Amino acid sequence: MAERVVIEKDGHGMGGFLSPPGDPAHTYRVVTYAGPRSNKAIGLAGLSYAADAANSWIPEHVRRHAQQLIRDADRTPSELWVRHVYGYFRNMWTHDGRPWQSVSSLISGRPVDAPEDHHAACVFVRQFFPDHQPRTDLIADPGKGYGSCPCTKCGQRVQYEARHDVLCVVTTRLTGSGITIWSYSSVCGAGGKHEN
Repeated sequence: MAERVVIEKDGHGMGGFLSPPGDPAHTYRVVTYAGPRSNKAIGLAGLSYAADAANSWIPEHVRRHAQQLIRDADRTPSELWVRHVYGYFRNMWTHDGRPWQSVSSLISGRPVDAPEDHHAACVFVRQFFPDHQPRTDLIADPGKGYGSCPCTKCGQRVQYEARHDVLCVVTTRLTGSGITIWSYSSVCGAGGKHEN
C-alpha cells in the first residue's frame, strides 16, 4: 500500500525552533500517513527537509509546495528574535563565515583575528536576512538571550517563543492518550507583556 505524504498547517510546525517570526516552520509540518486513506501518521518532517531535493522519497508536488512556502514566507527580524539567536550561539564561531552542516563543527571561543561576521549567530541570521550586520553588543554580551529566565515584572519563568514573537510562560499537559499539549501565555500578572 502506498504511503501518503502531505503538508499540514497545524499551528505548531516541525523543526525550525530558531527560525524567525513569520517562518512557515512554526506552523507547517510534513506528515507521512500509512496509506492513501489512513489517519495513522508514521512519519513527521520539517518543511526544509521536504524542500531538499536530496530527499528523493518526498513526492515532487510536496517538495514544490514546501519550497513555495519557504520562498514566500513573510519573516521578521525582530529585536527579541535576534537577541534569542545571539544568546543561543553565545561565544560560538564559524571557521569561515559560512553556514555549517553540524553544530559540532562550530568553534567555542573566538579564534584569533576572526571578524565579527564569523560569529555563528550572525551567519545564522544572514541565512534569512542577508544584509544583517554583526551585533557587536550581543557578541560581547547576549544577556539573557536564550533559555528561560524570570520576568522582571512578575518573576514567573519565561522564554522566547518565535511563533508569537513574545516572551511567554510555557506550560505542558499530557492528555489521556499520551499527547503533549503546549500552551503559551504572554500576559504578565503585573500587567502588559512579560519582560526580561
